[in-house]
Amino acid sequence: MNRRRILIKEFVLFLKTYAELTWHIFGIQLGILLLILILSGLFAFIEKIAFGSSVYFAFITALTVGYGDILAHTTLGRIISVLIGYLGITLFGILIAVATEAVRRTIGPDVRKVQRARRK
Repeated sequence: MNRRRILIKEFVLFLKTYAELTWHIFGIQLGILLLILILSGLFAFIEKIAFGSSVYFAFITALTVGYGDILAHTTLGRIISVLIGYLGITLFGILIAVATEAVRRTIGPDVRKVQRARRK
């Protein structure tokens, strides 16, 4: 097998492992996304903006992009913004941890074989 086929095979194995691990925490991901949507609705009510604009604001905040085109003007709106940002960081932290575990499961056995061979 040439190197390209091996890399493709490992990448496909990584994707399968990632999808499997992500499916196990689907409920957590969905719960966080629903909380972000609920908080965006509350933000729309408090800041008196359209719900669509509020959802846009919530996801831009959750992604930690923060364009600055929509701002929280009230104290409660700012607290909600912080909560949305925290939920976004939590969600992406979970996804990064899952990706790291998928990489470990995909290439971990090969790395251990190399390490054992080096010790001999």
